[in-house]
Amino acid sequence: MSLPVFLCPCGARHARLYPNHYGIFWHRCKQCNTRLPTIGFLGRKELSRLCANPSCNRPLNPGIGEGTNVHIIILGSRSVGKTNYIIMALREFKHTFENMYRYTITFTDPVHKRNFEESLRRLDNGQELKMTPDIIPHAYNLRIKALRAWVPKLMYVYDAAGEVFNDSRHTRRQEYYKYTQGIIFVIDPCTITEYYRAHEMEIERIRDSIRPGSSDVMSTYTRMLSMFEASKGVRNEGRYPQPVAVVLTKADALKLEEEIGAPAAQSLMAQDPSKYITEEDAISTLVRDFLSAYGLDNFVRDLEAQFVDVKYFSCSALGRLPIQTNRQEFIPIRVLEPLRWLLTHAKAIKPM
Repeated sequence: MSLPVFLCPCGARHARLYPNHYGIFWHRCKQCNTRLPTIGFLGRKELSRLCANPSCNRPLNPGIGEGTNVHIIILGSRSVGKTNYIIMALREFKHTFENMYRYTITFTDPVHKRNFEESLRRLDNGQELKMTPDIIPHAYNLRIKALRAWVPKLMYVYDAAGEVFNDSRHTRRQEYYKYTQGIIFVIDPCTITEYYRAHEMEIERIRDSIRPGSSDVMSTYTRMLSMFEASKGVRNEGRYPQPVAVVLTKADALKLEEEIGAPAAQSLMAQDPSKYITEEDAISTLVRDFLSAYGLDNFVRDLEAQFVDVKYFSCSALGRLPIQTNRQEFIPIRVLEPLRWLLTHAKAIKPM
């Protein structure tokens, strides 16, 4: 990534604030004559910074550059529940790894922290989160440091609006694809055509609560693949190395938990204990078979042909259907597993 633009206290921009012919340790600001450090430990990291990309030019938070970057993308069409999912997954991640494994996990940007805490307050009061409006998303930035680790990891989680996958013009603007190290591909079962047809009456009866997504799975996947090809090049041989976690959401509704959740996984494990060691592996098989059974076998085959490592998950970000009069807190189901799997792949956390 390009060196950021550093800001002098007077507001002047410095795009080449590093040791060069203008000075080894210090440069002079031409606007106010202030002496500016060219190296981090001399004080350069204390200066305000802007993104060097002309199409972005946004302020960079102070945590950027402290450690190794890990970029995770949340993909899915409008109304699949991406925002609810990522807030709940981050909460479970912080709670589990801070309390059980003694990690230190903090937000590097105070604005991100405030937004996260406000989202949690809404969910604790039984209120759904508003859909993400940003076509080009701001990433949640978290600093992850294991006990006795020297260098922290900086996780960037991108949650773009579902409209990105309805218009190729928006898809082309998602620059963060160039850096991604993992994908969470969120699927609302109601957007699967054959599943919707088989359960149309049940879905329509609770439409106001379940809020089906707006685009079919293959359209979203095609946009995603086009963005990968534009950012990383077409793979003539081999597959993309980024792991993909396919997450089937809203498992609390339509008796899906009995079909692709923990009860079904326990039954599958009992049938073949030698094949399925963990519940997570059994659920992966169940979800994969579910997608194929409802007409997405082409999606499954193409995804596995394009990417080296694909795993399937089921979850419920809220744990129950949202009802306007119910203000009990939402309790998620299995939201941590996809994020933990990707972070383990990226070596941001230790295998558990």
